[in-house]
Amino acid sequence: MKNITRAQLRSILLSVKGSTFFSLLQYTEAQKSKAKAAQKVFKLSPVNGLIGSSYTQQVKNQGKREGVEGAENFTAKPSPYVPYREDDENCPVMRLKSNPSQLYVSYRPEKVVGGGVQYFTNGKEVSKSEVEHLLKPPSSKPSTQSHIEKAVQIRRVRFENIREMTLKGETYRIID
Repeated sequence: MKNITRAQLRSILLSVKGSTFFSLLQYTEAQKSKAKAAQKVFKLSPVNGLIGSSYTQQVKNQGKREGVEGAENFTAKPSPYVPYREDDENCPVMRLKSNPSQLYVSYRPEKVVGGGVQYFTNGKEVSKSEVEHLLKPPSSKPSTQSHIEKAVQIRRVRFENIREMTLKGETYRIID
């Protein structure tokens, strides 16, 4: 395992050519029910995914696989994120339009294999059952891809939330 900074992680991600599978550990504040927002709950969760591929192209390809007429004409709605390299829609590093210094890794999630989510309050690990009453129940947003059956999902994780990342067989621990 190599210790690297977030700046080094950005450079590594920007050097990726083509679609590449990865895994990471992210440490985030769990979404809480608004009525019970006083206590902070954090979670450490594993993520597996694919970086370096175009969302628009993924939706078009899925439409073709499903035999959807006109799938090649799909156009994505405007996003609040822009690629770090403006001319590269496959760039895995994204910026928030409203705050360009805020960086994200954009990916298509894949099935998580192995360990599950760990929860923390006051710096101590707790079981999910101990904090479940504080958490916001999962919700699903209606798909904007109504023309296909298997929706293409894209997720983004803030650079600040990444603790470890494995890419092309190398594991990196983020130290800043």
